[in-house]
Amino acid sequence: MSMKHVLITLAMILTTGAPVISFGAAKIYSAPAGIDQSSDFAVHVDGQKAFVFFMSLNEHRENYLPAADVEFLGEKKVIVRNVVHDLGKKVIKKARESWVSFETDQPVKITVGQLADPLPLDQVMLIDELGNAVEHVIRGDKISFAATAGHKYLLVLNNDLSRRLTIFAEHPEQDLPDIKSADTFVIRPGTPREKYENTARKTLCFAPGLHEMGDAFPLKPGLQIYLAPGAYVRGFFTCPPGADTAGASGVKIFGRGILSSDYNQVTEGPNYNFLPRPLRFWSNSIYLGGFNREPADNQIVKGITIIYPSQQPIVGNGSNTLVENVKVFNFEKGFGGICVGSQSTVKDCYVSTDTRVLTAFGSDVTFSGNLLVGLEKQTPFYFGDRILDDLQNITIEDSTVVGDWDPLFSIRQAHFGNLKNFNVKNIRAFYTGRKPKAQLVGLGVGFSPYRRGDYQGSIQDVTVSDIQITALNDTPSLAVSAFGFSEEAPVRNVSVQDITVNGEPAVFSPTIEQCAYNVTLGDKTIKEGKRPVAQAPKRNYPQVDAVKNPDKKYPRRDQDGDLYGWDVAHQVAYPSAKQKNDPDFPKTLSAAYGNQATGASLKGIKTISAPEGDFLQTYAAVNDPRMYTLHSPDYEVFVSQKSSGTPGADVPVYENIGTLMNTGQRLVNPPPMLTEHFCNFTHRGPVEVTVTMKERAPVIKEALIMPSAAGIKPTYSADRKSFSFTLSGPQFIAIIVNGDWVRPLFIFGNPAEEPAPDPSDKAVLTIKTSDDFKTLKNRKKLDDHRVIYFEPGYHDIGMFFPVFSDQTIYIPGDAYVAGTIRGVNRDNADNHAYGTKLITQNKEIFDFRAFKKGYQNADDYVYMGRSNKAAQEFLGSIENFTIRGRGIFSGEQMEWYKGQETVPGYIILVDRSGRNGVLEGLTFVGRHFHSANFFGAPSLLANVKTLYGFHGNTDASQWGMVRRNFFSVEQDDGTYIKNGLDIDGWFAWQQNNANTFCFARSMPSDGNTLGHAHVRNVTVIDGRYGSTGVANLSKGQYNPMRGGFWLGINHDRGNHNFSYIADIVMQNIYFETIVNPLFQFAPMTGTRHNKMIGAEDITFDNIQVPMGQNWKSIFGGRPEAPDDVMRRIVIKDLVIGDKKISALDEFSRTRSEGPNLDIQIKSTDR
Repeated sequence: MSMKHVLITLAMILTTGAPVISFGAAKIYSAPAGIDQSSDFAVHVDGQKAFVFFMSLNEHRENYLPAADVEFLGEKKVIVRNVVHDLGKKVIKKARESWVSFETDQPVKITVGQLADPLPLDQVMLIDELGNAVEHVIRGDKISFAATAGHKYLLVLNNDLSRRLTIFAEHPEQDLPDIKSADTFVIRPGTPREKYENTARKTLCFAPGLHEMGDAFPLKPGLQIYLAPGAYVRGFFTCPPGADTAGASGVKIFGRGILSSDYNQVTEGPNYNFLPRPLRFWSNSIYLGGFNREPADNQIVKGITIIYPSQQPIVGNGSNTLVENVKVFNFEKGFGGICVGSQSTVKDCYVSTDTRVLTAFGSDVTFSGNLLVGLEKQTPFYFGDRILDDLQNITIEDSTVVGDWDPLFSIRQAHFGNLKNFNVKNIRAFYTGRKPKAQLVGLGVGFSPYRRGDYQGSIQDVTVSDIQITALNDTPSLAVSAFGFSEEAPVRNVSVQDITVNGEPAVFSPTIEQCAYNVTLGDKTIKEGKRPVAQAPKRNYPQVDAVKNPDKKYPRRDQDGDLYGWDVAHQVAYPSAKQKNDPDFPKTLSAAYGNQATGASLKGIKTISAPEGDFLQTYAAVNDPRMYTLHSPDYEVFVSQKSSGTPGADVPVYENIGTLMNTGQRLVNPPPMLTEHFCNFTHRGPVEVTVTMKERAPVIKEALIMPSAAGIKPTYSADRKSFSFTLSGPQFIAIIVNGDWVRPLFIFGNPAEEPAPDPSDKAVLTIKTSDDFKTLKNRKKLDDHRVIYFEPGYHDIGMFFPVFSDQTIYIPGDAYVAGTIRGVNRDNADNHAYGTKLITQNKEIFDFRAFKKGYQNADDYVYMGRSNKAAQEFLGSIENFTIRGRGIFSGEQMEWYKGQETVPGYIILVDRSGRNGVLEGLTFVGRHFHSANFFGAPSLLANVKTLYGFHGNTDASQWGMVRRNFFSVEQDDGTYIKNGLDIDGWFAWQQNNANTFCFARSMPSDGNTLGHAHVRNVTVIDGRYGSTGVANLSKGQYNPMRGGFWLGINHDRGNHNFSYIADIVMQNIYFETIVNPLFQFAPMTGTRHNKMIGAEDITFDNIQVPMGQNWKSIFGGRPEAPDDVMRRIVIKDLVIGDKKISALDEFSRTRSEGPNLDIQIKSTDR
């Protein structure tokens, strides 16, 4: 069949629905009914009115998402993460963009007029995709010019990028599906998704019209998806990322239609508007696969337009990907443009976005002929962050950039790949900013806590040439920055040549710092950069006058000390011989405090006990498509136990995948995301473990098994696809294969349980996987039973599942429960309909447009006051309760962004007025905000594993003061020091935010004491980079994101004029990574209220840091507060690197001097 006949046939079949209007030479693309046109521009093509599409920030959206107003009801002050922000001082820029698309085979005349709020036509910038000025005529209030097929035109009036117009003059389509083929499925508006999702046909053709496809339409190998001109498809395409996925190799997505996720709210930060939001790793507009081992090669995305992307517009990490003539419109901060893998090409695309527009995670990639537009602070070409493999041969050429870029081209590396041979050439850049210094090039190899041995990383052989910059405002100088981390991790061989600004040679403003070598700027070469002089933090606080008798002026009070002894923690940690032999002397701090929880009694209920002697128990895999947790594509685990004769068995290995979030908390955007692979079994006695790499995972070069102190060494198979080792007893371990800290394996060898409830007992309510316990009818059944038992399999229990007094919730090892749990007094359960109503602590949400427009139903919510008293009155107190098992409990039902404070964001939450609560054995996953929270006493947390530390503010544990043998991956504070804190056995992985040991954010009220804590036997993976991105940490002396032990104290509050932190013992702490540094023991707070901070009687005993510290530690009081005191701070048996420390100045500097600083370095050797 001839191409002419194909075109005729296609038009006859597909033009039912939204029209594609033909006038002479031009065929204008339109939109279906219900899609708004631009209120900014009117456009005519050869005299015929064109449909003017538009995309905007939420303020201007009418039919897309009318409730998505990002402003806070006109309030000046709002609370975000418990911090008050004054929005009255913040200018919120709003932007929209209009565009017209048509196809033609000959030049056409374009006439543009303005509609609402017209701008004067004093300054008109009209350019094509190559940055060439386009001749135009202004008559009255109209602009006219000739458009030629195959070109893209950008119109900006008065340098105002916040509303702009783009014209896409397409060639007539040549790449068309064979619609008559038996292998083609034509999708018309209203066609049910299940019909075309489940078809075996290889070509899907979306006809013109509005298609409500929905989220996560699965890509399959060889699938072709055609979006016809006039097709408007709501949803997103994704390569399924599971372990058994067939991947998306050979996929082709093409056409001239529009792919939109306009029904999703994707603005970064908390979703205060209570609107739908996809949050999975694979919820990009098009996720092509490859980041989670999915087969993803030989793919094409061509011709389509992507608007309102759900996350990154196009993301893939396969090989041989072609992205051509794709138009992307994206106003969401924190999300970028197009990311591809190796041997790929991105050409002739239009990308309108502000963040990391084009990037690659593989070698041999070309970006050519692209037009990139951004409103503010975009990074058009960005490479790096966490590249684990070598990346080379990246070409960026023949492209145009418009915006306030910062910088224009950037490579940042924090991991181990060697990034080399970058060639940037022939770029036209229009700088819309007003800064006197514009950032042109930024290169940096930053600190990584994981750097060791052969794993270093570098940037080298970077050429930037023939860059023509037009500054639309004042002519700036051009900043070029470069820094390395070390001789082994440098920046080398950089050439920046032939750069002009407004037609004149550029004036460079270089910042070439340590470990950057051979940087050439024009005719000048900098052989080696200089390390900057570290600057002390800027402090502008009132000076406090010293007093003559500080102890009298600032008398210490200690209520707990009066009850238990002012040095009770030290007495317990270092008992005398007499105390050791005294049966009445408490052996733990919790015993001294009487904080010994038992939880709910199972007396009178049949139980099942663990076997006597050595045993090994494994659990069946849970498989359900609703699970956010996947099965690992990397690892298989096989366990056996010779001592008990237990035959070997496979253990299911699950995987959490990180989700996109803003860059404020960690190195995240774009992928690779962190993943967490984990498995559970229970045993007594030694267990033999074999880990096998799955087919798509790499062969093993080496496996690092932690805790290192356990001395577990792997034995490798001959083919290097597996390794084996023995666990001598129950313990939690982390395994890093081939230096890939992004894909760790956690093996949880759990200890034997206390007798478990027998589900056959009549006092036990067994919940089946088919039961719906989100209903009020079923929830009411819960208070009639002492034990709630979940049968094996997947359970969706919804939000605020209640736990009552004298009740046990039991989740066995082969059950997966999704939801959240709330402690509720039976007499108060009706207040929120047994948790079937969502609790909110912000009554003003009912005025949100989401409720007024029907996105949310006010009847689904109930208000509870913010204060502790209000919560107690609303929920009531509970006592004698247990939540336990060996199963998985997931917070995936919790919309993390749905008001972190507005809807209580804890996977389990029990009011602090409760008593005698036990949490034991579970594995927490899902996107919970904080981990389980209960500050009542007595309480016990034991054998709990908290994963999914991808979100900011995911704490390790907030369950009471007694914690035993637990594991956590956290993105916020690992633990605070609180009175009576008693930790024994903790494996903590701290992500790039906050601190593992945060001593205090604020001090107690006047004269009172915070302390009496005993923390011991802790393994720490300190994974903080010391900054929100890849930065040169050599510039600053102090950063609150640093410090293995962080004294903190960063809140200056009234009624806190003086106070103490005292009687703390930290014993046997082992850091697996480089710390940055070990101690930040210098208060941050100001002096407006807090005149004196006292820290005394704190002991650090046997602290091991074999990888060393990147920055010197710091001790001392505030320079403005001469009565701040640190006394009797003992550091005993401290080893940093391979050296045992004997003096303070060997590893630390001081911020204050004199008698108020008493740091004692001791050793058992002396």
